[in-house]
Amino acid sequence: MSGPFYHNPRPQLAIESTYTKNLGRCYNAYGFKVVSRGRLTQKQLQALREAGFLGYGQGFEIKSQCDGTELPAGQDEVLCVNEDGSPGLNKYNGNKPYPAIRQNYWVYEVEDQVDSSD
Repeated sequence: MSGPFYHNPRPQLAIESTYTKNLGRCYNAYGFKVVSRGRLTQKQLQALREAGFLGYGQGFEIKSQCDGTELPAGQDEVLCVNEDGSPGLNKYNGNKPYPAIRQNYWVYEVEDQVDSSD
């Protein structure tokens, strides 16, 4: 890549384990937080589960809003930089730094329920 570019250090998609709890008898629940730089659909979250990234149990529930109307959880301030990490300078405006931009991210909470015999 040549010239300055906007680099968001947040990964496109990140999955964190958030909790484990016993639901009684042989059942346990495992919570996950999915953070994405783009809005996700229920089908995409289900595909992540089917790929094994969000558990493997008999039950699966999306605990947060995921209907296409959810608002971003926040915004990242993204700087314009060169490949070496130095500020990107605009040679057409007297070598002043390019302004930072804001990029949205979304957070989804999901739960996997597992029978301990699995």
